Amino acid sequence: MTPDTAPDTAAAARPPVRAAAAAAQLAGRLTARDWWLIEMLHTHRVLTSTQILRLAYTARRTANARLRRLADHGVLDTFRPLQPTGSAPAHWVLGPAGAAVLAARRGTTVRELPWRGGDMTHTAHSTRLAHTVEANEVMVRLAAEHRTHPGRELLLWLPPHTCAHLWGDWIRPDAYGLHHDTTDTAPGRAQTAHAPRTRTRAPEPAPDPAPDPVPGVPEEPGAYPVGRVTGFFLEYDRGTEPAWRVAAKLDGYAAHAAGTRTRTPVLIHTPTPAREHLLRTRLAATAADLDLPVATTSAHLTPAAQPAHLTRYDHDTYPTAADPVWHPLTPTRYPAARHHGGRLRLADLAEHFGPLTPALDTTTPDADAYEPAPDWTAVPPLPPSAGGTP
Repeated sequence: MTPDTAPDTAAAARPPVRAAAAAAQLAGRLTARDWWLIEMLHTHRVLTSTQILRLAYTARRTANARLRRLADHGVLDTFRPLQPTGSAPAHWVLGPAGAAVLAARRGTTVRELPWRGGDMTHTAHSTRLAHTVEANEVMVRLAAEHRTHPGRELLLWLPPHTCAHLWGDWIRPDAYGLHHDTTDTAPGRAQTAHAPRTRTRAPEPAPDPAPDPVPGVPEEPGAYPVGRVTGFFLEYDRGTEPAWRVAAKLDGYAAHAAGTRTRTPVLIHTPTPAREHLLRTRLAATAADLDLPVATTSAHLTPAAQPAHLTRYDHDTYPTAADPVWHPLTPTRYPAARHHGGRLRLADLAEHFGPLTPALDTTTPDADAYEPAPDWTAVPPLPPSAGGTP
């Protein structure tokens, strides 16, 4: 044991699981939500118990009981990183039986998934664990918002390794997302990004009978088109890289935009307002020269690390990446931004940058456009309706 991680005592007490035998026994025990979680952990590598709760459950006790049962069957593995104070939430990864049933379902082998027997050890001791978990938190909170605010939905969430497979010759973002927002918040009533949101909202106004169908600037300044789909790249910055290295990434995004004939905003999430100011100062001229849509925010607006004891509903009182937290590198003249210090909602970035086009707007990429051809379909960010399943 190293000082970086603490063993899970319950996991250590369990007898070794024979993956093949466990997989056969699990044939009639896995629910639709269990299958979704297996796919999510294979795709996104690691999720905390709080993140799983907010995506798939309504009660912490129910979530913990089901996760523990899946761990007892070897479907999942868990560890808890040590931290200077307090206790970190349990971190969950795919276990040997989970990899076996997933491979069987896909008609392949565990080795070809791919999945390694030491995935938990590799993940637990990775120097990028905190970066991965915090970047996932931004996307989890964006996806989970649909459960309390149906007008907002994260349609697609791709992890870093999938982004690298698709666009690695140009860029390697921390995530790619496709977000759909049907809310229509007028400039004078847009929510503040500087104070927690309440769960009680005023009734939404009736939608415009003829909204602007083009994801660009609407006909009337300050008007918000309904039903906008926004693709975006997430660059999660923890302040560990020099500013010049972050600026150098913009050349790759410009090359990607030219090579794919798309125009997708790059969203940079920073740890502090001071770091955000520094990056804005260093990136503004480069982004303007490359005509790149770039916007920034910081963790004091969209916290990626929050106390583990908060419930899903407590988390929902904080702004998410869909709220007016994004500050374009160039000044905006749109009336809504004046209420939030120049910051815009995710759905309103096209009002500032002009027409935007997603880098990928389906859950299955065009095989002819990539080499080697992708053999995957993206996992839905939220599980199927749990119904009466455990």
